[in-house]
Amino acid sequence: MRNLIFSILVFFFVGVGSASVYAQSPKRTEYNSFRSKFRYVVVYSDLERSVKKGKYDTRFVDVLIDKRAFSVQNLRILFDLLSKRFPKPHTLFVTVYTDLEDIETPEEHERGRFSETTDSTDLPNEQDTAIFTREGRTKNVVINYANGDVDEFDIDR
Repeated sequence: MRNLIFSILVFFFVGVGSASVYAQSPKRTEYNSFRSKFRYVVVYSDLERSVKKGKYDTRFVDVLIDKRAFSVQNLRILFDLLSKRFPKPHTLFVTVYTDLEDIETPEEHERGRFSETTDSTDLPNEQDTAIFTREGRTKNVVINYANGDVDEFDIDR
């Protein structure tokens, strides 16, 4: 009998305690006042310094995006977000991939290549990719689709 009363009390306190903690927990939307419509991750970001101080520096960024989200509309949103995240330097070069297999590992990237060599980690892109360039106020996008089609457009300033 004593065990039964103890079990009922434990159940009551644990149940009430859990309910009050749950009621006090903020909702997911309270954590994220902004939630992107699609998932992406910056997998590489590097600033290449120019010989001439500051003016000709270039930031290179590689991004992996969910292939289901690969659309002109979402790319425009993504490039706007990246331009805000990396307002400087003057030149921004972003490559967007939809397949992890198309992205170099850090070791592959760091080993460097010479243009004359045939040894390369460059694989033919069998998935959709996009390249965004910002040169000052000029913004351009080139989309390479897996089916071989190419789309190119400027983004309004």
